[in-house]
Amino acid sequence: YDGRDASILCSGAYVSEELATDRQRQFAARVLHLLPAGSVSISGEQNIVRGLGADFALSNDLNEHTFSATRCSTLQPLDDAFAASLFTSTGYAASVAWNRGDRRVITYGFPLEIISDESLRQAILEASIKYLIQ
Repeated sequence: YDGRDASILCSGAYVSEELATDRQRQFAARVLHLLPAGSVSISGEQNIVRGLGADFALSNDLNEHTFSATRCSTLQPLDDAFAASLFTSTGYAASVAWNRGDRRVITYGFPLEIISDESLRQAILEASIKYLIQ
């Protein structure tokens, strides 16, 4: 990442855990406009995310149709970033978005591929891309 006008989409179950060093946290604050805020277990009723115009379930069941995760990252928006979605069980941010001019960032604390409903997964991915290129 060179800091020029660019858009970034980041998605993964262990975003918070991967931002362990001071240098990594500085990058997250400067580029992603967030700080890691821990993690949440994805089980039972704790797998529902609200935001992006929908409530949707995250898969924690490994099978031939869907990737799964048992834990996902919670995120803390910084500056003028905002929580684009929340884990309904905790109220913590499941995704954080930020924009300034032609620079846009959206970070998901879960892999997009674990959204259980295929049509919702497609709609959220499309909305994310539109946000990044508008």
